[in-house]
Amino acid sequence: PFGAEPGEASAQARARLRGPTLAPIEVHPRTPAMFARIRAETPAYARFLIPPSFDEFRLRSRRAVFVDWKCVPMKGEEALEWKRRMLSGLGLSELPANGYALRRRAESIYLARDLAALELLARRERLHYVVAHKDADRPPGLERWVAGAQWRVYRVRTEAETRLQERI
Repeated sequence: PFGAEPGEASAQARARLRGPTLAPIEVHPRTPAMFARIRAETPAYARFLIPPSFDEFRLRSRRAVFVDWKCVPMKGEEALEWKRRMLSGLGLSELPANGYALRRRAESIYLARDLAALELLARRERLHYVVAHKDADRPPGLERWVAGAQWRVYRVRTEAETRLQERI
């Protein structure tokens, strides 16, 4: 404006261009306790068997997962390996549905699986942890390691630890 000091005019112009003030963006959002513990207490090479629709697990835990919907491959051999893993995780020989229903149906099948069956899969695939939705009927080969509000994380015991646990 006419008559304003040079510095004052540019400050007023910048204020007009700035627009509405936005809320600050949280660059490092708080990590839920379960994921913080996984990061702190599991080796970086640990592999997890998770419910396929537990999308946030891979990002928040920063650990490898056996299979999920987040990174479905498009190339031939990789797609076949993804399908093999998905079917193994569900305990099926064919996918249970098509289209949009597949994800929901697969999730309910995984969550209904017996923990003993998930333990066998984890051993066969050399996975270190199993994430499930329940606590009942835990086999001796799985040690309840951490529990979140909705999920339980079980450590797959070594064969020697399992034999010892069965004797107790």
